[in-house]
Amino acid sequence: MLRSRSFGLSLPTTRRQVLSDCFRRHAGHNKWSKIKRDKAMTDFKRGTIFSKLTKQLSLAMKDSNNNKDDDRFKNAMQRCREAQVPKALIDRTLSKATTGRTDPVIYEARGPGGALLYVDCLTDSKGRTNIEIKKILTKNGAQIATPNSLAFMFEKRGFMIVDQSADNALEAAINAGADDVEECDEGEESAMVICQPEELYRVKSALEASGMSVTDCRLTYQPTSLTELDAEDQLQLNDLVELLEEHDDVLEVYTNT
Repeated sequence: MLRSRSFGLSLPTTRRQVLSDCFRRHAGHNKWSKIKRDKAMTDFKRGTIFSKLTKQLSLAMKDSNNNKDDDRFKNAMQRCREAQVPKALIDRTLSKATTGRTDPVIYEARGPGGALLYVDCLTDSKGRTNIEIKKILTKNGAQIATPNSLAFMFEKRGFMIVDQSADNALEAAINAGADDVEECDEGEESAMVICQPEELYRVKSALEASGMSVTDCRLTYQPTSLTELDAEDQLQLNDLVELLEEHDDVLEVYTNT
């Protein structure tokens, strides 16, 4: 029973009322806890993105022999700026790029439902990365494949986003040397332009010269054929891909679904 302070009356109380009072008292606390959890997750994802972009910048710096006028380096720098990577982090990355050592590594696997995974990594310790990536794969329903046994199932392509619809961008993209143009999400005035990897920066320059804004310009791997999974296998694959993407050494994860 609860007693009213104003009138001294005994009021019936129920478990629901007690719980309701408890929730009201702690509503601010719970809300703040959720905000902190959401912020922690956002910060984690932001940090992961920064780490991957700066690794790509470091690799581009090395591949260009420290030539900052090289197209690959300029593109990696542009992607860092678009993601608002802090200047101090970019400066540290460029400083370390001339002295540190990193190596690209590819992992191939068969995942849930027979889906194929092609995991692109960049590491300063192959032994450590090998142990950690294989552990993630095997603990989550994937089987490691022999190196290069699945590579033919993924084709290296150039990829970029332009600020025009596919219909508006098609002619200029084809004239620039692109192979295909696809619409982005419905309702968005943007399109994906796909080209041969060696044509990536030439196509980008030509589209920019035509007045288009180009973002997310990069090399990627596209599956040569697709596999359809049932709902359970697809969810399991999605969870596996998310775990891989959270690893600091993983740059991209490609699947054929």
